[in-house]
Amino acid sequence: MITRDHHLPGERNGDATDNELREAVWAGPDRIRMTTSGGEVFEVTVAAGGRPDRVVSAGW
Repeated sequence: MITRDHHLPGERNGDATDNELREAVWAGPDRIRMTTSGGEVFEVTVAAGGRPDRVVSAGW
């Protein structure tokens, strides 16, 4: 579970509905796949401590 105490793997520009987060699922034991309503897909690896390897942006 991602809570406010964890690192978030993504951010979006809230002005465009194509950038809305539609789905976030585990794509593997250490990866999250995030899909926007516009069909853009991002995969982020999460370290054992909960920190993502990168922050992705949609619509910037």
